[in-house]
Amino acid sequence: MGKSKALSIRIIFLVCLTLFIPAQKAKAIDLYAGGSYSFAGVIAESKYYNGASDWAPGFILGMQYGRLGIEAFMKKFTLEDDVTNNGNIYHMEIENLVMGLGLRIEIQQYIDFNLGMNTQNVEAKATSTGPRLNGLINKDFMSWYVGGGLKFEVIPNLKARLDMAYYKGDIEFGLFGIDFSLVYTLTTF
Repeated sequence: MGKSKALSIRIIFLVCLTLFIPAQKAKAIDLYAGGSYSFAGVIAESKYYNGASDWAPGFILGMQYGRLGIEAFMKKFTLEDDVTNNGNIYHMEIENLVMGLGLRIEIQQYIDFNLGMNTQNVEAKATSTGPRLNGLINKDFMSWYVGGGLKFEVIPNLKARLDMAYYKGDIEFGLFGIDFSLVYTLTTF
């Protein structure tokens, strides 16, 4: 027990040390904005929602100082899937507006870690020739997201990023996302 606790403390110390060592090119605060194109897939307890997916554009606005950034984003998905239950086919359509605010931490030059809060506005609809589905999700909730990704500079001030994240919803609904984004540094102050 004593050795594993000491090892854990060393690992935490090294991670903290890495985060607080200034990045080589850190001069001031960078203000950036950009667009994203994201894939999202529903991870849910209900078979009616689970597996619904969509590709959609989004918007990003953020500030970065050294290795630490704060970022806001917005994405709107129309997640769709066909589900069969008792011989009936239901076409599920889930409208989901996802907005978030979180931290982007540069772990290494090309690797980021993301963590923050998100709010989701979710409304599900089902069409079928069979019986009507009742009690479909229609609510707003706030929760957390966590993820990470790769980034590289395309040209000066323009970065391309590939992130993967899990956007926790409520007990019955969450999203797994893959985001491709381009962000441009608008100004440095």
